[in-house]
Amino acid sequence: MSFFDSCPNTFGCLARLTLENLRLGESAFPKFFSICKQPEFLFLHNCDMGIQSLLEVEHPQLSELVIASGCFKRVHLKWAPKLTILKFSIFRSKDDPFCLGYVPLLQTVSIINTALSWHKMLKLSELLGKTAISNLHLNFRSEKVS
Repeated sequence: MSFFDSCPNTFGCLARLTLENLRLGESAFPKFFSICKQPEFLFLHNCDMGIQSLLEVEHPQLSELVIASGCFKRVHLKWAPKLTILKFSIFRSKDDPFCLGYVPLLQTVSIINTALSWHKMLKLSELLGKTAISNLHLNFRSEKVS
């Protein structure tokens, strides 16, 4: 039984969810996205599915995603048609922290990180692609961006 299976009625009705300091199984987030039909806001602080795991996001209602201090190798925003706000802070992966799929309404992106010697140069043109965002907040506390 997964974490989200334990209370399907509760999780199924949530509009906002904040999770902190959790390591969930590999199937937990896909299960969350299938059980939770209403979430507009998801905040993950120091959460993962195992160090360097891949988080794939597919949800029709999610409008704001905030990930802070996550141990994900990458977050793939495959299909989030209502996502307007994406915030990442303190990512540990040496590669790009996220990749954008179908996110047509994305307006605001915030990326905060202290680049370490093993982080690769973050190329905004590759990371953001052809998205038409209107608000961009960058704080790298270093020179690992181009």
